[in-house]
Amino acid sequence: MSERVLRDILGDNKPVSVDGGSNVVEATRIMMRTDAGAVLVMNGSKLEGIFTERDLVKRVVGAGLDPKSSAVADVMTAHIQTADPEMKAVDALKTMQENGFRHLPVKENNKILGVISLRDFIGKELTEIQDQQAVERSWAESNR
Repeated sequence: MSERVLRDILGDNKPVSVDGGSNVVEATRIMMRTDAGAVLVMNGSKLEGIFTERDLVKRVVGAGLDPKSSAVADVMTAHIQTADPEMKAVDALKTMQENGFRHLPVKENNKILGVISLRDFIGKELTEIQDQQAVERSWAESNR
């Protein structure tokens, strides 16, 4: 199993964030400019939620909302889970897979350090999880 922790993955990446009053166009432009798949929605130093590409597609475009007049706070994902920077990368990936999300904010002492994305796991941890799932499927099939 991999011993990489989230702090190793984050490196010196800084979190990308917007205020909840920002409109969807502003948030999307920030995501495009920083090549981020999500922005944190902050109220000062307090994490309020996350606005992701998936939120844009489902909650804005799919719902027929006007992105110029829609506040990010109204279409973000609220009540998000965070992770500790010393969490093992493979455990974070499992958490993300089990809960169906693609982005995981990393927080230490109530300070957001950054966001881990599924694309950060392309490589060792993803291969480990897939190998483990293959073994579990094989075991389940042999015990039918």
